This record gives sequence, C-alpha cells and structure tokens, in this order.
Amino acid sequence: MSILKNSNKFKKGKFENIEIEFNLDENSTSDDNSLVKKFNEIYDGSLCNFTENKAASHFNYKKRTEEEFLEHHAELLNFAEDIRNSEANVYFFGIGGSNIAPKIFYDLYKDKGNNKFHFITGSDPEEFESIKVSDSDIAVIASKSFSTLETLDSYDRVCGKRVLKNTFAITSNISAATNFGIPKNNILKLNNDTGGRFSAWSPVNIVLPILIGKEGFNSFLDGGLKMDKICLDNENNPALFLSISDVLIRKSSNSIVVLNYDFKLRNFFEFAQQIEMESNGKSFNINNELVKNNTYLLFGGYGPKCQHSFFQSLFQGSEHINTYFIAEKTDNLNYKQMKAQVHSLRNPEIEISNNVENPHLSTRKQPVTVVELDDLTPCSIGQLFSLWENKSIFNSLHYSTNAFDQFGVELGKKNTKKFLQ
Repeated sequence: MSILKNSNKFKKGKFENIEIEFNLDENSTSDDNSLVKKFNEIYDGSLCNFTENKAASHFNYKKRTEEEFLEHHAELLNFAEDIRNSEANVYFFGIGGSNIAPKIFYDLYKDKGNNKFHFITGSDPEEFESIKVSDSDIAVIASKSFSTLETLDSYDRVCGKRVLKNTFAITSNISAATNFGIPKNNILKLNNDTGGRFSAWSPVNIVLPILIGKEGFNSFLDGGLKMDKICLDNENNPALFLSISDVLIRKSSNSIVVLNYDFKLRNFFEFAQQIEMESNGKSFNINNELVKNNTYLLFGGYGPKCQHSFFQSLFQGSEHINTYFIAEKTDNLNYKQMKAQVHSLRNPEIEISNNVENPHLSTRKQPVTVVELDDLTPCSIGQLFSLWENKSIFNSLHYSTNAFDQFGVELGKKNTKKFLQ
C-alpha cells in the first residue's frame, strides 16, 4: 500500500494541534493494510498481550465509556480535588511508568497548582535521607502490583516504618494495599490490564488533575483520544507514518535520539525511551520466532543542552542516527535553535568523500523528523503522548512482537529478591 502519494521528501502533515515533518517520500510503503486493522483491534479491546492473556486497557481511560473506567475516572478526580484544595506537600512514591509521566507533567504545569511535590523512586537512601515528613503531609504510593520493592522500601524509610494517615495508594492489588495498612477509602483502583508505561491516562497520573483540575485533565484525555482516532485511519495516519520511517531507518541505524527544545518538556525523552525500549526490546515474535534488527537504543534530552554534549557526534560522527526534534512553535530562541539544527543535519557542508580534504566541515547527514506543537496545553500534550504510544505499538506490529509485556524487567525483579534473602 502506498502511504504517501505525490509527495516530496520531508512530507508535512497537520494532525489536530501537531504538525509533523516526516522523513518519508513517495517510495515509503507498508506492505498491506493489516497493520492498521490490527491496531484497530487492539484499540477495540481485543486480546493483544498473549503472554499474560490481557488486552491493552489504557485506551479505555481515554474513551471513558465503560463503567469500570468511568468509576476510576470519577474517583481520581474526587481524590485529586481534595488534595488540590489542601495545598499540602505531596510525596509521590513510584518508579518506571509510575514516575516518568507524573514527573513530566509536574515539570509542565507545576506553576498551575498549590501543592509542592516530591518524587521519590528509591532504592538508594541517599535520594531521600534528608526528607522529613509530617502528619499533615500527603503521601501517594503508585504501584500496580503493590509489590514494587524500591517503592515500598523508600516509603517505609521516609515515613519511619509507619503509615501516614494521609497516605493514598494507586494499585490494582487492593488486598496488598490494605494489608500494608492503607485504608480502603484511600485506595484508587487501577485496571490490571493497563501497563505502567501506558498509565498516563489512569489514576497513576493523579499529579496532573491535582495541578490543573478536572477540566484540564479531561482536556488531556480528550487530546489523547483525538489522536487515537486519527491513528485508526488507513490513509492519513501519523503514528503509522512515523513507524514506517523507524522501520526503514532501522536498516542502517540502531539508535533514536529524541530532542525536546522546550524546557518544560525537557524530560519527555524519558517517556519516549521507556515506551519504545520496554515495549519493543524483544527478540522473539508472538510465534516464538527469532526477530533481528528490530530494537532501537533510544536516548535524548533537552535540545539546547544536548547541543553542547553529543551533537558533535550527530554532525561528524560515524553513526547513522534516527533523529527526532520536538518543540512548541514560538518566536523564542529555543525554537529558532531547533530549526537551525534541523537545517544543518539535513544540509551538511560537504560530502563525506571530501572530508579528508577539510576535516573541520560537517559531513554527516542524519534522517530527521520534526514534531511541532501549536502549544503546550494539556490537549496538545495528550496528542503527543498518544502519538508516541501508538507509534511504538505500530513498530511492534511491523515485527509481530508483543508490545505489552516485559519479562526481562520481571527477571531482574525476581533475581533482586534472591539477593535479599
């Protein structure tokens, strides 16, 4: 199926609040329509995590149509409003998907709320040894299994092995939370089929409605849902386009770099890193067949800062790197810096064959994709998060791998417990 018709290299497309300059041309194709069909099936709730016999339920938190998810949504907003009105210090205990997205949203919107947040991941006591909590403070423990070792250990250490009266749990394991000492009325339920890295739409992201309130959080969900619906389309599908680009570039590159040029979004690359590498860091497909050359190493950071660290390697290094630039469209220096870097990577000064004659000239031409946001509102950020999630799912569909399990991570957890015995 030809994805791009009558197009030039670096085709642009506008999708709601996001404009994308793709690294694709008219020769970029997808073999058939089955990828979009499979994505539609995942979106509709079909079994897709075959190793754990689960669906991908994070879409349901955005849809807000099924009773269970409506109940979770209402509970989340009620809890968040109470905390928002308290203006208390909030200590947020979580790691991985229970930390990355909430921390990004705090960076984005901390000036909108009245609560000061402290994010604690564990497991090194140096991270939190200076923290002193009081009974008036609020603690939130985010752990789907409520068995995450570093999360529970750091809570115990910070709180002096007692349960603060204002402790809330976000989990799918209600009995474990109550056995820990959390009152049932202080527990926010999480659907067990929602993976941690896909949980930004769920009660795990309670930080966002605490900061910006009910309307702002619903706008975030609406933005994500809008992008999901766009990604169901066969013909004009940004997540599919980005995925095709990733797959084609993977033939000559094993690295992706994600560069954010807005200070408030400086840590988005951590979300992109987890969603891509935890979802697609697999070497066997769903038929238990070996898959080669499908996994990317993803790194990144805040663009203006990265220009003074690893950009030298982008411009003159020997590696071909799949490069993403992300920024809000503004008239500020950071946006203009981004445009300049994009131009420079696409238009090196001299061909590589002549580099010996003048080694000071930039020679490396990198594959570049540009993602520009109209603004940094919750709706636009919701679209960005959904776009990246869906791109990663399409990447897994290209190789018939399971994007929703993480048994390598589980092995590490299992062996850690052995070393504690």
